[in-house]
Amino acid sequence: MRLTKQSYSEKIAEINKGYNDKIKELQAELESKTEFNKRWIKETKLITENLEKLISDLKIEIHRLRKENKNLREKLHECGNKIEQYKVFVQLVTKDVNKISNMTVASADVI
Repeated sequence: MRLTKQSYSEKIAEINKGYNDKIKELQAELESKTEFNKRWIKETKLITENLEKLISDLKIEIHRLRKENKNLREKLHECGNKIEQYKVFVQLVTKDVNKISNMTVASADVI
C-alpha cells in the first residue's frame, strides 16, 4: 500500500508542477499581451492625435488658399477690365492715327 501512496504522491506532485508551470506560462503570456495592448493603444492614440492635427492644419491651409484664390480671381477680373479699356483706347488712337494719316496723304496730294 505504501508504494501506491508514494505513486499517487509523485503523480500529484507531477500534476501540481505541470499546473504551476502552465499557470506561470499563461501569466507571462497575459503580461506580454497586456503590454502589447498598452503599446498599441498608446501608438493608436498618438497616430490619431497626429492625424487630427494634420486635418486641422489642412483645413486652415484650405481656408487660406480659398481666400487667396478669391483675391486672385478679383485681381484677374480687374485686369481683364483694364485690358478691355486699353483695347478701346488703342482702337480710338488707331482711328485717330488713321484719320491723321489720311488727312496728311490728302494734303500731300493737294500740294
